[in-house]
Amino acid sequence: MIDFKRIAKESKLYNFHSHSPYCDGHAPIEDFIKEAIKMGFTHYGVSPHSPIPFFSPCNMAKEKVGDYLAEMNRLKAQYGQQIRIFTSMEIDYLDDWGPSIPYFQDMPL
Repeated sequence: MIDFKRIAKESKLYNFHSHSPYCDGHAPIEDFIKEAIKMGFTHYGVSPHSPIPFFSPCNMAKEKVGDYLAEMNRLKAQYGQQIRIFTSMEIDYLDDWGPSIPYFQDMPL
């Protein structure tokens, strides 16, 4: 389990909530991570809006989840010695859709 309170106490330079082109963000994830490293951040989290069971221009398409996870793994391998990178999603609660369903529970977040 990640101790976010400890991280917040130990460092003032962290972020756990960033969007990306996989949802409604515009800048590449790698640009954010490079800038965070340059600024001395110790921890950086990416949290695009998760897929939902209907089309939304703000949410990641289900077909893009594999690309997102692969990119995050690549960035962790490339920059992980300089900054702790977290892969996550901002998951919506919609009727029977939410973080407790198997689709999200089985995801390597």
